Amino acid sequence: MSNESSLTCSHIFSEDAIDILRFKLNDCEKPEEFLHLVDSMANDSRYLIALDRPIQFPNALSNENDGSNAVEVYEAIGSLDRANAADARLWSYLSMVTFRQYTEKRWPLVGREKFKPYALDHCLMVSSSPRSLMRNSIARLWWIADLTYDQGIEHPYSVRTGDPFAYTRWVLDNENRRQSIFERQIGRSPNLMWAVLEALQEKHIEGQKDRSKELLKHVYLHTGYQRLEMLPEEQLKQTVTELLDEVVEE
Repeated sequence: MSNESSLTCSHIFSEDAIDILRFKLNDCEKPEEFLHLVDSMANDSRYLIALDRPIQFPNALSNENDGSNAVEVYEAIGSLDRANAADARLWSYLSMVTFRQYTEKRWPLVGREKFKPYALDHCLMVSSSPRSLMRNSIARLWWIADLTYDQGIEHPYSVRTGDPFAYTRWVLDNENRRQSIFERQIGRSPNLMWAVLEALQEKHIEGQKDRSKELLKHVYLHTGYQRLEMLPEEQLKQTVTELLDEVVEE
């Protein structure tokens, strides 16, 4: 297991390591067996690939604030091209080795009867599908930060706060928002994603029910007869706002 007082990631798992862990997971009767195998392979150079540039993380991740976690992970790793950003070897290593303590506290395997699907969801990535990227304990943080990073501080909430990661923090403050937007197609359509984020955030009132799930249902129904992402920006924003108004009135 890694020591989170020194959060330098200098290696990632090899493809062989991912394959072995995937197949061995099926044979494990208890999560402790799987975690022991992870530790063994994380200390065996045969299953590791050295990074050209080690990644230095300034702090251990908090179990209380994923918005700040996402910013720290994104700033430490930096921008990635889409191929490297979907690398299951990187995210598997970070979730199960570098940030093992964080992952275990948030999604504990020990004591869970059906731990294998849980391990594949949050720890071991065996594919680079959008769903896998948005469920892995660390990949989800980097990806949501990357998708919602408002570098030019152009979107309303970013302008009000002066924070280019304002929407990152806001999304990750509520699990329903993250799942509703980013585990579905909307999160992969930038124009539609921003229209949804802006509408939800602008109408959000502290203490009231989050409307993400209901709005997304309306949006998906609407996309059945109109490709919203193809609309001009202002028309798209207006359409999404009207759909959210319908949800609020229900």
